[in-house]
Amino acid sequence: MAGVPALRLDRVRSSAHLGEPIAYRTGVHELGYYDGERWTERPEAFLERGLERAFFQEQGVTRVVGGSSETLSVELVSFEEVRGAKPVARIEVGITLHDERSSHLEQTLRVERPIGTTGTDEATRAVAALSDAMSEVIDRIAQTVTERLRVLAAAEPERPSSPSEAAAA
Repeated sequence: MAGVPALRLDRVRSSAHLGEPIAYRTGVHELGYYDGERWTERPEAFLERGLERAFFQEQGVTRVVGGSSETLSVELVSFEEVRGAKPVARIEVGITLHDERSSHLEQTLRVERPIGTTGTDEATRAVAALSDAMSEVIDRIAQTVTERLRVLAAAEPERPSSPSEAAAA
């Protein structure tokens, strides 16, 4: 369809330290995990499902499953609580939008959300802040990539929709 961006979404990858245990960082090179606290799924599964919803349901992007297309590769780099005087939930995601020949967008997005200090237990507060940060990073990726797809589609010469139209041209 003319004017509707199309996209193939690669499987979302994640850094090796991200798994089912909920992680926290106490320093640049210090990582720990909550005892007994686990995600119901790996964090990259949450990100992938959120991106699918944002692109193909909310943004109206056409999902490409075969042939050549713009492809979005995504890596979840960090998904953790960062402890300190002002604790935050941090999500960092690297994205690359490319086709079979070249890259059209390479970007790393980082979202941090403050973690509250009152109310429920520490892990629950961290999870709530991570959830908010995940929603924001998904929205930012969807907006950035959809805008780039529209620019790329507008710059592309229009192709005939059928072989008979190509022969008539």
